[in-house]
Amino acid sequence: MEGLTTTERRGRAIKAAMQIAATYGLKSKEPVVLKDSNNTVIHLTPSPVVAKVATTILTRQTVSNLAHELKVALHLVKLEAPIVPPSLEIPPTTYWSDDLEITFWHYCSGKVRENIDHPELVAALQQFHAALASYKGALKPFTEDYAVCYSLLDSDHLSPDLSRDDRRFLRQLYEHLSASLQNLDYERVPVHTEIHGGNILWTNGKPLLIDFESCSRGPRELDFLFFSAKNLSACPDLNKPLMNILSQLRSFRVAVWCWSQPDRAPEVREAAEYHLGRLHDLN
Repeated sequence: MEGLTTTERRGRAIKAAMQIAATYGLKSKEPVVLKDSNNTVIHLTPSPVVAKVATTILTRQTVSNLAHELKVALHLVKLEAPIVPPSLEIPPTTYWSDDLEITFWHYCSGKVRENIDHPELVAALQQFHAALASYKGALKPFTEDYAVCYSLLDSDHLSPDLSRDDRRFLRQLYEHLSASLQNLDYERVPVHTEIHGGNILWTNGKPLLIDFESCSRGPRELDFLFFSAKNLSACPDLNKPLMNILSQLRSFRVAVWCWSQPDRAPEVREAAEYHLGRLHDLN
């Protein structure tokens, strides 16, 4: 998808998704792009089906992120975890069209809230963790994504919009945080790792989780970084010093990832600027 405009990328993703959906008798006259930050997510109106199309140019894994996500979701569905499930209209597997990988999900009319600091979500996460704990598939170490982002700082070509000073700052900060992390003792368990407002759909006051591509093995503190002390009273054994390091590492990863593709969408550049500024303020 490198070299395409936003309109061209979205148009290609919509066409690929509709071609696969049509083979199962699903047609959409007015598909709606719901999200286009890392992948292009499309509601194939009026059907209750959402297509997730891999359109980022930054992932070159030997193992498909979308295939991994689907395996995790199918496991979670069996255990009735609070998630948005794969579609029932199209068999749950990965599809390819026009060299684009696609998965299909159930459309949920829930709302996205920027503020996720609610006790209902803490309870849902505890239920989610209980279900994910028995997942038998491979889960990468949570530090792998940080290392990938660190490598994106190697040259101007990989993050051309970052100044030399900011690139140096981010490299030094990562090295410091990684060293600090190694000095802490914590258990590595299956976790979501991407708990934020954009990955929670609220339906009738109840939260449903989405986006399982980054599910990894790491400290469960990763999934509780955005909650107040009041709502974390249900999890009294969380390691606060560890959470401080993890919070900065998360901002590091988001900042570097977004600065590597800042013109993909307005919200990507906004996130890039916000998290880089946050790290400067903290350090």
